[in-house]
Amino acid sequence: MPPPPFTLLDHSQVIQRIYDQETNRIRVDSGATLSLDGDVDVAISAADGDSVLVSDGTNNLSINPDGSINVNTSGTAGTYKQNYNEIISVGASTLTTIVSFTATALSKLKKVDASGTNISKYSIIVNSSIIDTKRTMFGTSLNVAFDFDDGYPLSMGDQVFLKVIHERPFLGDFNGRIQILEG
Repeated sequence: MPPPPFTLLDHSQVIQRIYDQETNRIRVDSGATLSLDGDVDVAISAADGDSVLVSDGTNNLSINPDGSINVNTSGTAGTYKQNYNEIISVGASTLTTIVSFTATALSKLKKVDASGTNISKYSIIVNSSIIDTKRTMFGTSLNVAFDFDDGYPLSMGDQVFLKVIHERPFLGDFNGRIQILEG
């Protein structure tokens, strides 16, 4: 007996199960990735309902039903930059900057992470406007994550601040990271 996994089907029964008479093809489920350098001629054939993605890792190529081609360039081309900082012994009712970032080019705010030793209110401020707020509470994690999936647009010179305030009678220690995509 062959080692598991094994089947009691013979080879012709297996072929019958994977052959699709309607399309006159063998059923295939694949998630192949191919990476090439230089000029390449490509011919891709897909049956109706198949999904084909052609991408260089940043830009996605879409072939429309009329044969025209679109290139989606909304990928993550650019350079990630980040600032990290820790502050200690923050007293109650004191709005305090944990970390900040000044954009040096057209950028997108992608992610901000924060953590602390007290329940707190965290705010993301761009220039002087609050763009998001999160709170930690008893019985939950003392960590927060702000994810700006498509990125919050920033102009050169914009300042991003992660600020914290807490009402606990104990001093608190906090840390934060701001991640920006430039370009």
